[in-house]
Amino acid sequence: MTVISENKRSRFVDYIYASVLPTCAKGLTILVPRTQLALPDNAILLTFDDGPSAHVTPRLLRVLSDANISACFCVVGTHVQALPDITRQIVAEGHVIANHGYCHRLALFHGSQTLSRDIDECDAILAKVLNQPDYRSLVYRPPGGWLLPHVNALIKVPAMQIAPITYFPMDHRYGPEQAQIVFDRCYERLMQERGGSVVFHEAIYGAELLGKHLSCCPSYDRSWLAEGIQKWITRLQQAGLVFLDAKTFFSNTLVRGSKTPLGYALRQSNLFNINQTCHAPW
Repeated sequence: MTVISENKRSRFVDYIYASVLPTCAKGLTILVPRTQLALPDNAILLTFDDGPSAHVTPRLLRVLSDANISACFCVVGTHVQALPDITRQIVAEGHVIANHGYCHRLALFHGSQTLSRDIDECDAILAKVLNQPDYRSLVYRPPGGWLLPHVNALIKVPAMQIAPITYFPMDHRYGPEQAQIVFDRCYERLMQERGGSVVFHEAIYGAELLGKHLSCCPSYDRSWLAEGIQKWITRLQQAGLVFLDAKTFFSNTLVRGSKTPLGYALRQSNLFNINQTCHAPW
């Protein structure tokens, strides 16, 4: 009987999510081919999901400040409510805030009304925390990355835009012992594709509570992220890549009332007829 090593099994799962899934689910996720994202060559858009985090976000902000990088933070409303000062710090330091839902509800399991309420509740707590009564998010990242038809229809009403990614390093599946694997794979992909948009998780919604009780859930420990990001940034910059200012990117490309939520960031091509070669990462 052939025994598949844990490393190969893990890389196979990553391959399914990073290459096969976006091809099969054409246009149904925020994961798009690098060739379709209107970023300059060798430019990186850095984004973070599921924050803020009391232990990780302040350290990330120091790293980004030292590197003079503006990122996009896709925040969860319950975390914003618990950590208002950190949320205000994210905005004060020039980063973009994206709505990631109040309770991180997945479009796979919830309809338009529930998702609309989730978005509105996140905006409401952001308005309160930022002391902006009329606050409405201009950028939305659907939890789980699922850009299903009812999500597309939903975000047209407040004219929000989607924060896309070109590579998902699956960092939410890994703890400190596997951190280098995450950064190495992400580095290789960004070098191969001459930049792109990538996401890391500063927190994992719901996993922290489980991780405290389940030894099989090491990924709740995000203590490795800030230090790893710092080294990863340096490595990419030394290789000639640059980090795009997130605030400039979104302010230059957001179009209120757009009929195509991803259209602002995509080159002229048919999103629903993606023809790309899948490269296995092992």
